[in-house]
Amino acid sequence: MRIICSFTALILVGLSFFAGAQVSDDARVLLYPKSSDDWRAAYPVDMLSRALALSGTNYQLRAGAEDVPKARNFLNLSTNHGVDVVWSMTSVERETEHLAIKIPLNRGLMGYRVALVRRAEPDILAGVSNLEQLKQFTAGQMYVWSDTKILTSQGLVVVPGSNYDTLFRMLVAGRFDFFPRSVTEVSQELALHAAMGISLDQHLLIRYPAAMYFFVNKQDTKLAADIERGLEMLLTSGEFMQRFDRYYGDVIRELHLESRTPIDLNNPYLPEDTPLCRRELWWADLCPVKAPKFLYDQSELE
Repeated sequence: MRIICSFTALILVGLSFFAGAQVSDDARVLLYPKSSDDWRAAYPVDMLSRALALSGTNYQLRAGAEDVPKARNFLNLSTNHGVDVVWSMTSVERETEHLAIKIPLNRGLMGYRVALVRRAEPDILAGVSNLEQLKQFTAGQMYVWSDTKILTSQGLVVVPGSNYDTLFRMLVAGRFDFFPRSVTEVSQELALHAAMGISLDQHLLIRYPAAMYFFVNKQDTKLAADIERGLEMLLTSGEFMQRFDRYYGDVIRELHLESRTPIDLNNPYLPEDTPLCRRELWWADLCPVKAPKFLYDQSELE
């Protein structure tokens, strides 16, 4: 609980800074998606703010006026309506329709998933050691999430939900067996919903290659270049990793990923030009030269 409290305090300080900053006359105001989950937005907003401060262009960040679903944010981004930058997991479709800054903000850990389960069945996934065994259980996901497509493409049964908060109630009610969540999100989610009778599975680590990027409108090439320039400077100086570890280091270490049984999945929606061989961008080595099997199609392994 101490880790969660420290994480929350860090979020509140960061977002209060962004909200209170003054706009100079020559600054371009950039709108990012408003979110009711301040803890989820704090890290990308912090990284975006720092990258833009290093870019050489004067920007001022502000939250958008409405908290809307991610699909609507992407629609608004493409029409230049109410949002200038969005962060989300990448896909071929999203990179076709929008301009992606191809530096994974959470170092690929969006594709590292541990499961929330019912407290009454904490060991429901004990003994699962491969994908075929995992297919005997049902997962819950939002119907619009990229992860839903990835999981179903691997033959997993996914029970779709239309509302994020409802998924926790569906889990407790037995509508599905487990709720896979990113290792950068699950500790905070567990703390917020533990009173419902939810606990953390201690057995599995589901892995697939994934990247969370900043996206801008396809025509906004100057903004894309400025964000990329700032992020590259953070990588070079080591500040990128320092900030990542400040937000997520203790939370990730607490999950003991090394002692979990890995279940590796393919991600058929990952663009071919994802910079997997820039090893400094990723938490684990995903370069195809030394890639784990889940980076290849099954036909290539035969």
